[in-house]
Amino acid sequence: MAIGAFQAAAKKVVEASKPVAQAPKVSAPAVQSPPPRPPSFQEVARPPIVLTPPARGPDPVAILQQQGVARAQRYLETLGGHPLTAEEQRPFHEGVGPGNWCGMFASKALNLNHDARVGLASTSRALGFFTEPGSGRQLFILEGTDTQGTQWTAWNATQNGLPQERYTPENLPIRAGDVVIFDDGYLGGTGHIGLVESYNPPMLTTIEGNVNGGQIERHTYDLSDPAVAAEIDGFGRPALSDFETPSVPPPRFNRIPTPI
Repeated sequence: MAIGAFQAAAKKVVEASKPVAQAPKVSAPAVQSPPPRPPSFQEVARPPIVLTPPARGPDPVAILQQQGVARAQRYLETLGGHPLTAEEQRPFHEGVGPGNWCGMFASKALNLNHDARVGLASTSRALGFFTEPGSGRQLFILEGTDTQGTQWTAWNATQNGLPQERYTPENLPIRAGDVVIFDDGYLGGTGHIGLVESYNPPMLTTIEGNVNGGQIERHTYDLSDPAVAAEIDGFGRPALSDFETPSVPPPRFNRIPTPI
């Protein structure tokens, strides 16, 4: 055998005896568990939701009514005790003409606007005024009264779909500044209107104009007496829009000089 062929065969034997290189091992990626499932809404403990109603401020109508009662008290202090002269009566029917000024006295004390003052110029007008649909006004009627006024009010309520709730002296929800409307037979006259000064059931205290010969007086009534209740058509409460809106001057601003 030639030397060259021998060396080639030996080289093949040596190469065949070498270990075969192994491919590097690649580790399989670790299997990750899925993230924990969030609890359902049923599983979450939630505090109860408490809805707190917004705080209510004072009733603006009640405030205006209290101011009106204070005016009526001042009228009583300064003009009470004698029949008013034509000149003294003039402020109470200003803008609506002279006449029976009991309702005009109440509307003047309450500082009502012109349309509202016309609405209180008589008892028949007052009943329609306080039961006008959509006006926001209220009329409270005593239980068991059956005057011409309450009969008309019941008819008017039926025609216009108005509530017809009646009240006992114990639950009558009137307050200072409401208007009391007396029946046409009150004191043998043609009806009368007064201003509620206070009500402590069943005792009603009013300040009234044009009584006993044209005077301003304070009167007290026991509404638990059927004879007294029978003389009252109802009690009216004006709406906020019935009051005069005081004119507020626009704010004044200090003029700042423009730098030159």
